[in-house]
Amino acid sequence: MNFLLRPPLVPWIGYQVTKNMVETGKYFKPRRSLSQFLSEVWENSQWRNFFFAFGISIVLYFYLDGLVTETREKVISFQLIIEDVHIQTNFQKQPIQLRIKGAKEAFNRLEIQPILKKITTADLEGKIVHQKKISIAELLKLPNDFQILNISPEIITVELIKIDTQMAKVIVDLDVINLKTNYKVMEVTHNPPFIKLTGPSIELEKIKTVQTEKIVLDENIHLGQHSFIVQPIVPKNIQCNTVEVKINIVEEITKICQVEVALLILPPGLKHAIKKIDLIEVQLKGPDYLLRAIREDQKLKAYVDLTDINEEYESQILASGGAIKKRVKFLDLPENITKPSDLEINVEFLPFK
Repeated sequence: MNFLLRPPLVPWIGYQVTKNMVETGKYFKPRRSLSQFLSEVWENSQWRNFFFAFGISIVLYFYLDGLVTETREKVISFQLIIEDVHIQTNFQKQPIQLRIKGAKEAFNRLEIQPILKKITTADLEGKIVHQKKISIAELLKLPNDFQILNISPEIITVELIKIDTQMAKVIVDLDVINLKTNYKVMEVTHNPPFIKLTGPSIELEKIKTVQTEKIVLDENIHLGQHSFIVQPIVPKNIQCNTVEVKINIVEEITKICQVEVALLILPPGLKHAIKKIDLIEVQLKGPDYLLRAIREDQKLKAYVDLTDINEEYESQILASGGAIKKRVKFLDLPENITKPSDLEINVEFLPFK
């Protein structure tokens, strides 16, 4: 009823009064005083009826407006929909206060949906970190018979961060305390050696290596191979997978054993040949697990350096029987292995035929 009466009511009254004045030929005379004007208006029944009807229409307008319309406050949620894996934001859902006006009966069927804003890479505008301003009024959708009186907040600022990936070297944090007597960490391996990090580009630029959670080896650890699944220590906004660490615990028992060693001879640039010696047998002392590894691999090598022998020295060797004692030097001998302090062999010179 309100929407039917309000628009035509005032124009209709004005039209009727103006029509009556034109038909009766009663126009205002120019250059009259205010008192004369008011006196003529009051004496003219047509004008009295006009102002009376106009006043009634104004009162009726606001009365009917109050009967059929009302103002209400609504609270709706605003949230972002991130449609790109290369964008991150710490923005959470935020309530929006609305003050709207409309027909009373229309409020009963009014359903305001949450405001959703889709975010893509284009919203970053080519930046690593971008403060994007979002207008709520542009996203809010209401039926045409409702009027928005107020929105709080009208503008929401959202921080968007570019997400990237990067590889970083893994460092195992190992704490060896109070191992049992003769127990030793022989080997530590981890998989993968490099880990993939995903997070804000501005944070990834600072990370070159990643340390794992601490692995503590104490008196409760037993011999053999042990496997640990540990989490790399990274900032909260960085994502990565776990790392598998394998640790081999052995018992360090000192033994003495004979091993064969491949011998290399660095010959002089002289006229005589050297009697070939492929292998020598050497007595070594050290932890059993190291000696066992040396025997199994058969990769231990030693050499004899003859490059210091010149022609004059060579002639003296041949004159004295054609042989000389030289010290044997080892290549890549483990630190915990003890070799004979003065290991020497006879090197025989053979003249060319």
